[in-house]
Amino acid sequence: MNKYFRSLNGFWLFSLLPLIVALAIAVYLYRLKFGGELSSVSSEWSNFGSYIGGVFGPLVSFVTLMAVLKTVFLQRELLGAQQKEFDRMNELQTKTFESQQSQVERSARDALIIQVAAAQESAVRLIEMRMNMHERDFDRQHDMSFRYRAEFEKNMTEEQYNKLKGMIDHRNKARESVDHLSKVALDISLAEFKSVAEVRAFLESGVKEVYEKLDEAYPGTQKPIL
Repeated sequence: MNKYFRSLNGFWLFSLLPLIVALAIAVYLYRLKFGGELSSVSSEWSNFGSYIGGVFGPLVSFVTLMAVLKTVFLQRELLGAQQKEFDRMNELQTKTFESQQSQVERSARDALIIQVAAAQESAVRLIEMRMNMHERDFDRQHDMSFRYRAEFEKNMTEEQYNKLKGMIDHRNKARESVDHLSKVALDISLAEFKSVAEVRAFLESGVKEVYEKLDEAYPGTQKPIL
């Protein structure tokens, strides 16, 4: 803004100098023509005033008009510069807001990734707990069936045979439970989820499907704990 004030001041200085020179020339020519002494007659002062006004007035009016035009031009330049500065500041604020928004979104995505990874890890640990339970069940049923067979194998009745078969089916079901659950755990570890809810839904449906298959193959041997 100081640049525009300096420009306007320079214009006035440049304009006043010719006015002063013109005034000096007009006075010099008047004195040269009518004499250089100060008159005591008011009519001569009136004639001198009319002369100066007639010569100097149009020039002053022209300079004033040029000054007005110069002021209008400088104001337009100033408004244009202010508009450019406003546009630049607005663009800078927009970029800053977009950058902040991008950081917030990136932080939210990172937090979601961490939450989903934690949910996957928790789901795998839960499945591993159930696998350990079935592995212990397998060991127990295997040991029981081995001892039962060793005890009654020679003189085994039909009832005893059915009981032994139930132990073996229970053992086989426990083994297949471990195999199926391990596949579900692997799928959860390798899959890409968009939310924690998807992990939980996948876990629930996967475990439910495992036990539905096992119950179809070995009906009544084991009740799933969901």
